Amino acid sequence: MIKSLTLVDFMAHARTTLELAPGLNVLCGPNNSGKSAVVEALRCLVTNPSPRHVIRHGAGEARVEAELENGWRVCWVRRKAYAIYEVLAPGAEEPEVFAKLGKS
Repeated sequence: MIKSLTLVDFMAHARTTLELAPGLNVLCGPNNSGKSAVVEALRCLVTNPSPRHVIRHGAGEARVEAELENGWRVCWVRRKAYAIYEVLAPGAEEPEVFAKLGKS
């Protein structure tokens, strides 16, 4: 289960961290407050899409990081030309990087 979700330079979010509770979590707020961006961030983390529209204007990359309840951290990093995943195991000092996913 996801314990926290952090968005950095993702769409309108400069830096947002959501601490998630066990079970159902509900996002509510006024229009144009970033709710759909959180859903899009989860989609990007899971599916590694190719669009670059998620990078915040003026930033070099967008990051979506999920911290799991077992201590693992998974980060999807979208740069202008490509995307990578960084996976940090509990107790590890450096993440393992996965690139060139979904390419021939």
